[in-house]
Amino acid sequence: GLKTIKLYFMVGLPGEEYGDVEGIVDLVGDMARVRRRCRLVVTVSPFVPKPHTPLQWAGFKSRKHLNRKLQLLRAINRIRGCSVKPASIGQAWIEAYLSRGNRSVAGVLLEIAGGKNPRIALSRSGLIDPTEELDTSKPLPWDFIDNRTPKKGLVQAYEKFMDS
Repeated sequence: GLKTIKLYFMVGLPGEEYGDVEGIVDLVGDMARVRRRCRLVVTVSPFVPKPHTPLQWAGFKSRKHLNRKLQLLRAINRIRGCSVKPASIGQAWIEAYLSRGNRSVAGVLLEIAGGKNPRIALSRSGLIDPTEELDTSKPLPWDFIDNRTPKKGLVQAYEKFMDS
């Protein structure tokens, strides 16, 4: 009795290849062949590195890189009963900037709330560039927050992920 099945994917992860993205299209095609009268709605978001996770050191992929991957996924729209909804790369870029922020984020948010263009405010803020891959041996702005996850464990998980 399902009318819609929603699928969520992320693109732009470290180590991801175009074949991985094409695999999403193949998976949706396989699902479309076996579904019964329900729509498949695929939402795709760019990967955004977040603090206190093993991938906090990874960089946010460039707009050009993400657009190429999203273009591959538009093939899903040609599968009967399926549609793809890509998330905004621009919004994800802002989220990536803010997720790497320090105390100066507050001032940037006030500028944006005052009407300043978010891309301009963030790019001139002095915050960590979200596309930059960070050095695991250097301190991060949020290291002072104790979330009971040892940084050493996060570094090991990151290195294992990057080696695989």
